[in-house]
Amino acid sequence: MMIRSTTNGVLKSYRYNLQRSSYTLNKAMNTVLTGRNFDTYAADPATAARCFQMRRSFQRANSQYSVSESVVRKYDQAWSALGSVVDDINNQKTSSAYQDILNSINDPTASGRNALGQSLTELAKGIVQTMNGRYGDNFIFAGADGLKVPFTWGEDGTLCYRGVPVDAAVPDVAMSNGAPLTLNDQGQYDPAGTNYLLAGEVKTISVDDYEAAVKAGNAPTVLRDTTGAGQLVDADGNISTTERYYLVLDTSETISKADYEQAEKDLAALDYLSKSEAKYADLGLGLQEDSETGEVIGSSVFNVALQGINFLGYGVDEDGDPKNIVSIISRMGQILLNCDATTGAFAAGERDEFQRLADKFESSAALLQDKHIELDTQADFLKSNQTQLESMAYTLEQQFLGIEDVDPAEAISQLSWAKYCYNTALKVGNGILSQSLMDYINI
Repeated sequence: MMIRSTTNGVLKSYRYNLQRSSYTLNKAMNTVLTGRNFDTYAADPATAARCFQMRRSFQRANSQYSVSESVVRKYDQAWSALGSVVDDINNQKTSSAYQDILNSINDPTASGRNALGQSLTELAKGIVQTMNGRYGDNFIFAGADGLKVPFTWGEDGTLCYRGVPVDAAVPDVAMSNGAPLTLNDQGQYDPAGTNYLLAGEVKTISVDDYEAAVKAGNAPTVLRDTTGAGQLVDADGNISTTERYYLVLDTSETISKADYEQAEKDLAALDYLSKSEAKYADLGLGLQEDSETGEVIGSSVFNVALQGINFLGYGVDEDGDPKNIVSIISRMGQILLNCDATTGAFAAGERDEFQRLADKFESSAALLQDKHIELDTQADFLKSNQTQLESMAYTLEQQFLGIEDVDPAEAISQLSWAKYCYNTALKVGNGILSQSLMDYINI
């Protein structure tokens, strides 16, 4: 059976195949020019979806790397600043707080105690200035609020951290039946009073013993009610109407309810800043939120808030002395300034305080050095994590580029072959398309 090919059929088939050759040539040319396997999602949906996921991971890794780089530099600045403070405080080879305190304890150099006091005072101010250093526009040791200067001096010379006195402490007050014992302005027991009696050792005396002491002329000072009569308490000092005891007042010092509540707020604020306030950064640790509370899981992020009070200390100890090393140095400097300018003798009662603070200074200085080492460890972790992020970003980039980008040699070969096919098609067309009289007419 013979199939007859008509002229129109041949021309139609030729034009179709020529168009396909032209399309293949243009596609191969675009592939060489762009260097990509596909230009649209529709060209290869499965591969494009894989590349999109890898590019998204790559961008996230790059973002995390950028944040990590900033955090690493901040920690380097913090480590350097804290190292300077450690040297100023505890470097035994140069002029430091340690040497000044050691010299001030030495009686043969007692005449220089005023000068040493001035040196300690200036050193305390210098430490505050160092801890107020910036990285970029933010204060390094200001915690989560990097725009607010961390340490300031109050009008009365009190050191404050973000506006809160660093030596804040809730004073012990006398308690009665689980509540603070209230006094009026005259120091008398009054349920409506607005003053609290500072607690001392609870001492009571029976009414009979008190009356005997009155007759003997050596009666102690006892708590009285608003009528001036002795206020009855039980043996533990709790207000009572049936027991036959008086509360002995070793001290009549009081604190107003407002000041007491402010002290509670200040200490709570310092506790929050020290232990709870955080500024989280996504450094590639698997950022995740708690499905129930919606809060970020702490182990999946890095807290970049550096609280200055965590390095220098805050609050007071059981003796009522400050824990903050700057406050300790400042107080010791003031004690030395109070010494006699000629003999260097301590003011009454201040020698024992100075010696006590000297022991606590040594402990605080050791704690500060430990914090410095801890900061160095954190900086090393951040640098290691940054290296890992860089490696991850590089790996992801190589993966999606390996899928998206073409092999240049193969692409050029395809272009050469497409061009050869197209030129061959043109030559075949010259043989198929017969010349007519119109080809010879000179128009």
